[in-house]
Amino acid sequence: MPGSTNIDLASFLENGDIPDDLPTPARRLAHHSGAVVMWATRMFTHELRHDLSNVPCMGTRQRRPCLAYLLVGFEDGLVYWSCESCGLWGRISNWEQTVFDRRLDP
Repeated sequence: MPGSTNIDLASFLENGDIPDDLPTPARRLAHHSGAVVMWATRMFTHELRHDLSNVPCMGTRQRRPCLAYLLVGFEDGLVYWSCESCGLWGRISNWEQTVFDRRLDP
């Protein structure tokens, strides 16, 4: 059965950015989570919405990389994502006012 991922994005950041000395697996997860947040905050307004993103899934199916793209949405201050292909899903918290938050971009 596919797993879930709950990410506190702020826990990956130091002085507002991803530190250079962060271990590679954590760095990849932070960048991937940041890409999900960037897509969601650039595309959605306050209302609850879900849509297919351009962010690829990091999951695997039968030891092969999943080639699907994530469904992304907002609800109750969290960014939710899921993959319809491999079943992986998760939510991202504490993303507000990070370098990945695009709500305030001109």
